[in-house]
Amino acid sequence: EYYLPEVEKKGMLHAPRILRVLSHIEKGSVCFSVQFEVGDSALLHRWHREQGAELNGELQRTFKDKVIGFPTLMEVME
Repeated sequence: EYYLPEVEKKGMLHAPRILRVLSHIEKGSVCFSVQFEVGDSALLHRWHREQGAELNGELQRTFKDKVIGFPTLMEVME
């Protein structure tokens, strides 16, 4: 309700996807990954400086140790 719309406001990241993580989870837990598309790594770094670090802090304040945020660059293979 908050994070995804805030990320999209800047227009640097787009096409958000929420995925359930099926491996490396503790028994009884449910894990999700949020992924976005970005034009290039320079734009991702700019977004992280301008907005991402602040939003990550907000997630930490809200969800404490139930959330972890980190950028990982991946390439879609078609």
